Amino acid sequence: MSLLRNRRLLIGAAVLLLGGAAALTGWLVQERRAAAAAEAAAVEIFFSQKLPDANAALVRFDSLRGKPVVINFWATWCAPCIEEMPELSALQQEIGENRVRFIGVGIDSQEKIAAFARKLPVSYPLAVASATGAHMAARFGNPAGYLPYTVVLDARGRVRERIVGRVRIDSLRSVLNSADLH
Repeated sequence: MSLLRNRRLLIGAAVLLLGGAAALTGWLVQERRAAAAAEAAAVEIFFSQKLPDANAALVRFDSLRGKPVVINFWATWCAPCIEEMPELSALQQEIGENRVRFIGVGIDSQEKIAAFARKLPVSYPLAVASATGAHMAARFGNPAGYLPYTVVLDARGRVRERIVGRVRIDSLRSVLNSADLH
């Protein structure tokens, strides 16, 4: 009798284990789909932006479509942001905007970004996003608002890299030269 009971217990445990594994797999699939949908929404929000640059000229983010894009969220008061900007600018010139487009999304005021751009010009546009920039960065996976925060989109507009903190230029160069980005 106990052998039959043990067999039933083992079968019951196996059924419960398989049911739990199936439920976990279903949950993970739903989470991945939700994350992919949130990422796609963040990309569409980004490309829908029309913001002024440091000179108050309108930057249409949809003009960046079709090429890989490096989006660098920054602020004038952020020391690591300022430290990496000359390197990002040099990398943009090295790679060329025909291959990869860079944009700085400033989470600051028009006046502060304009004054900053006069002191430290860069080779890519600096959009004035104020609080909109923080919202975009959060949608791209930076809800804590860390700066600098860099996102790399491939030519199809898919997120390929997220970098919290100061960019390591050699690592970014490797990402930008990878074949699956273009």
